[in-house]
Amino acid sequence: MNIAKHILVLSLVSFVVHGAWENAHAPLFAGYVSILQHAPACFLATLGDVMFTLFVYLGIALLKRDYLWISRLSAADAVVLMVLGLAFALGIEWRALLQGRWAYTEAMPIIPYVHIGLTPVLQMVILLPLSFVTVARWRV
Repeated sequence: MNIAKHILVLSLVSFVVHGAWENAHAPLFAGYVSILQHAPACFLATLGDVMFTLFVYLGIALLKRDYLWISRLSAADAVVLMVLGLAFALGIEWRALLQGRWAYTEAMPIIPYVHIGLTPVLQMVILLPLSFVTVARWRV
């Protein structure tokens, strides 16, 4: 498989899984009224998730000097993806909360000590590696 196929399929998989998650946990954010009202925000958040996914893919490809590394995805790679997802989510959430870009409802489970919502963190810890594993298993 060539790099263009990897990028295209990874983008599509990432868009689908992150889009579903963004819409599913949207009611946990303050100001949520309806799926239609919140759709533009969810769409933009999903695009950001896809961009981060592609940044990670290309960054690891440069480090490994192998643009087809996803074809040989290892357990160690999956762990690295989970750690990157965790760090990214914690950073984004912390900054957004600090700047008042968004807030949580009482229904949002909060991670103790860091006071950040659980679902956005789980999203990146789970869906970032899941996107890569899905592409690797499809062998596109």
